[in-house]
Amino acid sequence: MSRLYLTSLLALAVDLRGAFSYPTNTSEVSLLARDDGEFIFAALGDSWASGVTYTPFNSYDGNKDNCKRYSYAWSTVVANHGSDWLPDGKKAKLEFVACSGAKTENVMEQMDKTTRPKITLMEIGGNDADFYPLADSCLFHSHRDKNYGKRYEEDDAEHPGGECRREIKEVRGRVETDGIKKSIKGVINQWRYHPANAGNEASLYLHGYPWFFGDSEECNDWDFTVFYNSDPAKNQKLVHDLRTDFNKMIDQMNRNIREAVEEYQDPKIKYIDINPAFDQRRFCEPGASWWSQLNYNNGVWIWNNPARWIITIKNGNKERKYGKLFESPPQDEVEKMLAHPNEPVMLDDGDTISRTYSDPDDENHSMTLEGSLKDFQNFRSGGGDGSVSRTLHPTQPGHEAMAKIIIERLKKDFKSGVTQQPWGSNNCPAGCKCSSSGAPPLCS
Repeated sequence: MSRLYLTSLLALAVDLRGAFSYPTNTSEVSLLARDDGEFIFAALGDSWASGVTYTPFNSYDGNKDNCKRYSYAWSTVVANHGSDWLPDGKKAKLEFVACSGAKTENVMEQMDKTTRPKITLMEIGGNDADFYPLADSCLFHSHRDKNYGKRYEEDDAEHPGGECRREIKEVRGRVETDGIKKSIKGVINQWRYHPANAGNEASLYLHGYPWFFGDSEECNDWDFTVFYNSDPAKNQKLVHDLRTDFNKMIDQMNRNIREAVEEYQDPKIKYIDINPAFDQRRFCEPGASWWSQLNYNNGVWIWNNPARWIITIKNGNKERKYGKLFESPPQDEVEKMLAHPNEPVMLDDGDTISRTYSDPDDENHSMTLEGSLKDFQNFRSGGGDGSVSRTLHPTQPGHEAMAKIIIERLKKDFKSGVTQQPWGSNNCPAGCKCSSSGAPPLCS
């Protein structure tokens, strides 16, 4: 008998006390003995929900199961601000079980790790669309020996010859059909009838994903290609239409999630649009500098750079190293020398690749970039060290901005002690029209 069939049976038996057990990690005695002042909420989902820790110092739980839960993920911020949205006298207790790399098929395993949460916050579906190969083919070109073919602007969308257009076509095929929406609906069904939630007056909130790019014209001449590419003339520029295609695919991904929620017409199953959290903080925002695209300041709240770079600057007899997790290198020196690269060189260890850049005005002034090819390979597979897999995920300010939107929604629904209807003039999703009747929004 399938697991999905078993969970469906729970819908017929939620009132039969004792007929079905609670999750294996929770006894009924412990539930009854629980402090009534605690308000349990769970955070489930993929790497956008886990947050992607990248050092031992910001790991939520020591990365005990390789789920890369981040101490500053949006769910922890929501928990730390429980007094802003919880009913008076209640204290937030977070059950943080989201896992980097998770797909919709893995969410049941996460539900099994919860007790009896009154709220489940979930962000899932991105890995079902498989965005990692797309990001590499259109942005980073991290495979040293691979011919990525025609650049986006030179290629044909319907009959692509280059890797970028080919990956766009494949991802579109996944997000524009009903497969992902059906998978999201399957997850919602599992949540409704899971012992952790059935008969618990629980609420479910599903979040979407944000656009990665703004519409700066200046960005048309920039690229995110890895530093060791031997032919800069083949680098994929961040042209406007490419950025628009990325954002449209994310729109479609979010539409799948939102429509899956809407079909239930259940006031306890809701969609939260977190896209506005990144307004003016995406890549290629008007007025943003090239420097901000590299995460050397807080101008962009999405991680770039799919590897651990080391920058070494030599000036005469002085030499200084700068790592991505430490002090930023001097902007003026880096920007000046980036325009004067030498050929990339593979070091003796067979993994580290480096490239030296010269100062045209001073032969004793140079800069070397080093990175691990294994890091880039791990990025292409969607795995590896957190400093790699955090690419195209929120920075700490990004998580805080997402949490702010989530908290505002929870405040409306729970601070007053009354659960609101899912849609209305005060919480209408971006790009939609909502009526005061509480009917589902009309979205283009």
